[in-house]
Amino acid sequence: MVISIAAGIVIASVLIISARQERFSSLYIYPESYTNYPEGNIIYFIYGVRSYERERTGYDLEIFIGGRLVDKKSFEMEPGEVREEKETIEISDLELPAKVKLVLSSPYNTYDVHYWLKKPEEVPVPVETPPVAVPDLTPASALTPQPVPAHTPTYAAVLIDTMRGFSPEEVSISAGDAVRWVNKDIRDRKFTLVSQEGLFTVVIDVDRRFEYTFNDKGTFTFYLKEYPGIKGAVIVG
Repeated sequence: MVISIAAGIVIASVLIISARQERFSSLYIYPESYTNYPEGNIIYFIYGVRSYERERTGYDLEIFIGGRLVDKKSFEMEPGEVREEKETIEISDLELPAKVKLVLSSPYNTYDVHYWLKKPEEVPVPVETPPVAVPDLTPASALTPQPVPAHTPTYAAVLIDTMRGFSPEEVSISAGDAVRWVNKDIRDRKFTLVSQEGLFTVVIDVDRRFEYTFNDKGTFTFYLKEYPGIKGAVIVG
């Protein structure tokens, strides 16, 4: 009887361990879907979840940036199912460097992955030899005062990819500001960016950018020649 009880305990332990080993999932981020040096005030990445559970399982996913919870979602998956989604997050008030961390929780385990957002590398400004000063003999009454610029030009970033199109689709800027389009297509495709008003037609390769300064006020539209249904707009005020 003792032997039977001992054997039963061993068999039960093996079954429990096997059951636990069969219950797991995986969480990942595509390395080519993000950059450590963000362009503008928007970041994006593509994450994936694969279920190896034995039945339909519920999950909770939390996304943290710099230790702050920025998004949370819940979903269910069947055994063997794969869920992949592109996440777009606005980071205008974020101080770099900061960690982007994803935490996935199931009834059985918790998983996490992360990557870092870093400050753009500083490019040293070349030192130029100052020119020799020449005295200005013009009478003070004849000098024309130089106007002080009333606006410091800036730029707004627009990301391009075939999954989300333009991100954001609409940007608002001031006259004299620029818009920078950046090709971040996950499928490594180049696009032809076309201005509806005929301001430009330019091919943007993967990880390349194009910048245009809008000096006139109004609403200007643009689209991708290869995907005419993907459109966007710039509102210049």
